[in-house]
Amino acid sequence: MLYIICTPIGNLNDFSLRSINTLKEVDIIFAEDTRIASKLLQYFDIQNKTKPFHEHNEDKVSDEIIKLIKSGGTVALLSDAGAPLISDPGHPLIQRCIKEDICFTVLPGPSAVINAVILSGLPSDKFLFNGFLPKQTEAKRKIALKLKNSDITNIYFESAKRISKTISIFSEVLRPNTQLAICREMTKEFESVYRGTIDEVFTLFKNNEI
Repeated sequence: MLYIICTPIGNLNDFSLRSINTLKEVDIIFAEDTRIASKLLQYFDIQNKTKPFHEHNEDKVSDEIIKLIKSGGTVALLSDAGAPLISDPGHPLIQRCIKEDICFTVLPGPSAVINAVILSGLPSDKFLFNGFLPKQTEAKRKIALKLKNSDITNIYFESAKRISKTISIFSEVLRPNTQLAICREMTKEFESVYRGTIDEVFTLFKNNEI
């Protein structure tokens, strides 16, 4: 059996009791970064063995996981934060499980995507998650052009180091009254949300208020 477990996106106390108990019972835990996982596991006194599972080794390690489960083992899969597979490794493994009729389930929990939608104050009856923004300026400009004609809430992940430049690019393309929300440090002590038109938010950046 494979357990796909959602981990806290900032506050360790958001971890579910079911997830804690499952991690204590499985034979082995595969984590995107074992160093990050160790902090969570130590906090809840989970002492099971961990091994890395990331984008550079997922094909090879997927073979190992499949063999373990077929031999009767139980395995847990963790990402660094939030839900595995959502802009994180794991999709090929799940496809293998489906193809080979191997049982897997998801233990629900924190999700940066859902958290951001709710915190943003933007319409949440329908929305589109687009993953991480590209680094290249022209690629971002093309995305902004597509957003110009969108009538639903769009969600992107962006690096804190690049967010100011990204807003600058978007402000050149999108209408000045386009509504925007930036969610930072979600669930943590210094959680902050900046809401307003793209011009208003860009002004905050220019004035070093964000």
